Amino acid sequence: MYNYRAICPLKFAIVFSKSAMVSDTIIRQTTTGTVLRLILGGGLERHPRLNIVQPHAGGVLPYLMGRIEEQTEVKRRGCQRLTRPPGEYYRQFYLDVVSSSALAMRYVYDFADHDRLLFGSDQP
Repeated sequence: MYNYRAICPLKFAIVFSKSAMVSDTIIRQTTTGTVLRLILGGGLERHPRLNIVQPHAGGVLPYLMGRIEEQTEVKRRGCQRLTRPPGEYYRQFYLDVVSSSALAMRYVYDFADHDRLLFGSDQP
């Protein structure tokens, strides 16, 4: 069993720890926020050769990337440390294709370069 207080900085996450579905969703949101902070904070600008794998078909970030780029490129929010659009940094990531949704897998297949997609499994 995960220690949700350690994984999720949200104070209320421990309340939901008995509900695996809610906790699982909170973890996806937390990893999405972490990746976005890494990009917008200039982490990949400073370490351009860093290889990162984001699990679960990229979480929700592939679906949000259009809005993120609109906010940074058009409205100039959160782009102070970037020399390229956020999506260009994100396309450096490797994404696994673990999903129970064929539609989500199709989306990530269309979103990412095919050489950036990996097979993943929770089973050995």
